[in-house]
Amino acid sequence: MPKRPAEYFPHDPDAFVRASDCARFLSIGLSTWWGWVQQGKVERPKKLGPKTSVWKAGYVRSLQDSLLTDAC
Repeated sequence: MPKRPAEYFPHDPDAFVRASDCARFLSIGLSTWWGWVQQGKVERPKKLGPKTSVWKAGYVRSLQDSLLTDAC
């Protein structure tokens, strides 16, 4: 499956996004994303299947806003 560019992040806040999409959107590594999940910095994913973890796009966008606010 080809990678989608970061600009393709869904605008629908209820859309589901995978971990790789979240990491790409936040410009971090996939291992950093999963590390944040383990540390509790990011909420646990919703499991759609044994190998499918997703988050809502609105949550990831709000996380980006809070990370930007914390950095300033």
